[in-house]
Amino acid sequence: MFLQTCVQVALNRSHSRITADDILQAEKAYSLEQLFQTASEVENTHPELAGAMLDFQGRTARLTPDEVAQVLRNAGIHDDIDAAIEMLVWFGFLGVSGQGTGEDAFSHSDSVQFNMPKLMRPIRGGRGSYVVHPAFHRALGIQD
Repeated sequence: MFLQTCVQVALNRSHSRITADDILQAEKAYSLEQLFQTASEVENTHPELAGAMLDFQGRTARLTPDEVAQVLRNAGIHDDIDAAIEMLVWFGFLGVSGQGTGEDAFSHSDSVQFNMPKLMRPIRGGRGSYVVHPAFHRALGIQD
């Protein structure tokens, strides 16, 4: 999808080749589309969480469990914060660092494959943090 977006941006700008600026513009468009699609998916079952995703605007990519909880409280979510966080992890908006592999893991990662207890183990053990999926960074102005 990202490559198609790059081609479309270049064509819309009447470029015969994809430029670096086309790629940057495509990255933002792709990120916005991913955010919209994920928010729509989340909204079907948890409407309050879809809007809360926007409250991560301008945050850093890596957040402690307390920081994520605070973002959700600021977004007006006060009931069962842990369940709300797990839903954002399940939908792939948030992932977990601290798996011991040096890479961030998301619910759809090959190493996890939606095994939530395995994914959340570092958080529950107090040695992990949350990470906003890179697909959403440009749309939300996330700082690495």
